[in-house]
Amino acid sequence: MALRRTVSHEPPEPIGQAIAEAHAAGTVLVGDVTNTLTTHAWLAKSEIGGCLFRELLGFSAPDPEALVAGAWHQVEQLPRTPLLRASVVPHAPYSVSPGLLRAIARHAGAHPISVHLGESAEEVEFLRHGSGSWRELIQSLNVWKP
Repeated sequence: MALRRTVSHEPPEPIGQAIAEAHAAGTVLVGDVTNTLTTHAWLAKSEIGGCLFRELLGFSAPDPEALVAGAWHQVEQLPRTPLLRASVVPHAPYSVSPGLLRAIARHAGAHPISVHLGESAEEVEFLRHGSGSWRELIQSLNVWKP
């Protein structure tokens, strides 16, 4: 996560390689959670279909509606392809303010929604008790909001 904060883009080579490997393994449909939408161009050139989930995070967005509208604008600028869909989604209940969650829901319409929830024992501990390595990580990143 610290490295992600220092990189302004996703390097393209691993994306192309991952898509080629997935296709070779027989994958025909993917769901890609992304902050950059970089995979769209790569998936559009492949035979793999799916949905790109443009993920939002934040408790301190001064205008959640504007943040969501900006993310939807990014999604709407993607070239249309018959095999790909895209939507704007929240990261997780502990990393998105209630106002941002509501704004995302208002704009979603019939688009699919994805949210991280209980993906590991550590995350479940955090969601149930507010403790453990996830809380320590969030605090170390200086983004903890009780």
